[in-house]
Amino acid sequence: MVIAAADNASGAPADRGRGLGVISLFVGLAAGAAIYGIVDHWGYQARPAPLPITLTQLVASFAAGWLLLADRGRVLAAILPAALIAAVLAVPTWFFAAVDISGGGNHDFDSFPILFWSFLAAPLSFYIMLTLAKSAIESRVPPKYESVFFHGVTLPLIGAGAHIFAGLSLVLLYAWAALLKQMGVDAFAKLFDEPWFVLPFLGAVGGLSIAMIRGQQAVLGALRFILLLFSRLVMPIMAVFSLTFLLTLAVNGPDAIFERPYPGAIMLGLAFVGMLVFNGVYQNGAGGPPPWWRRPGASWGSPRAPS
Repeated sequence: MVIAAADNASGAPADRGRGLGVISLFVGLAAGAAIYGIVDHWGYQARPAPLPITLTQLVASFAAGWLLLADRGRVLAAILPAALIAAVLAVPTWFFAAVDISGGGNHDFDSFPILFWSFLAAPLSFYIMLTLAKSAIESRVPPKYESVFFHGVTLPLIGAGAHIFAGLSLVLLYAWAALLKQMGVDAFAKLFDEPWFVLPFLGAVGGLSIAMIRGQQAVLGALRFILLLFSRLVMPIMAVFSLTFLLTLAVNGPDAIFERPYPGAIMLGLAFVGMLVFNGVYQNGAGGPPPWWRRPGASWGSPRAPS
């Protein structure tokens, strides 16, 4: 409660997702059923085609976006931004899948840039667009930095918690089925192996988990506090790493980076982690500047503090 009050006192908006549990459950259930329909309809193909891949991501992105954007009193207002975010992500997905198919099977789905888009670029783009959309809905256009920072820290916590709960629910489901199978009842083990049951079940659990986690403001506040405290502790270490990294490049040249398979991904990853830690030190500016001994590290991590 103290941490949640501190968030509100700093001007950060409170998440108003409480009370959407039943709606979120049915949205997740519908999304899981839709994905099952896509998998069942195109499941006979030896290799995935652009259309089912794009439709799967479209449904998953739209459902997840709505579940994280919808608030009490603004249920319908979240439909349009969630649909726009899903549509933006669908265009590159269709392009990469079409390139793979048109290559006659010479390109694999585990090759660059398809792997990079699927597991890094697409989730990161979804996260950034969702954070900006959430902030714009609750504050204004352009959104305030306080709101962007608040939701930028909170949304990954909600998503990670929903994934953990869905995974634990699936583990408990199979553990229960295994126990009953040992007792001579194998009907549940056969049922839980069916995609028509598993996919809607995971969608329903994921939707309900997102709604329940969004309602736990005290827990989210505690997790935000831990993340920000960790950022403050790591910032001097990151500053030393950045300085030694630049000195090494100046002495030995950039060949150590450019000889790697994906040098751009390495540099973007280092810059992204550094900016996250840097923002964890300065936060939204409500707490004032950091102590003098931490300011040089934050200055090395970024050219200037956000206003």
